[in-house]
Amino acid sequence: MIDQVKAQNKEKHFDLYSCNAEAVNAFLMVETQWQGEGRGLDYGNCEVAWRLAGLNITPDIFKKIQVLEVEAINAAREQHEQI
Repeated sequence: MIDQVKAQNKEKHFDLYSCNAEAVNAFLMVETQWQGEGRGLDYGNCEVAWRLAGLNITPDIFKKIQVLEVEAINAAREQHEQI
């Protein structure tokens, strides 16, 4: 799912506010932890990955990760509908 979004946006550049950098990094770190087509991240597996990587996922960072997750799901669904 995320691979489709990455491929579609490979040539695009974007600005990233430093206050969102930790959330984006954490989100990209667990890109292999999707539950299934459009079902979202497996938070149990994500938590293990973040802990082993030494990341402290605060409630604020987690909320931002969830925003990224929803946007990735929406982008993948939108891409799928265009096919």
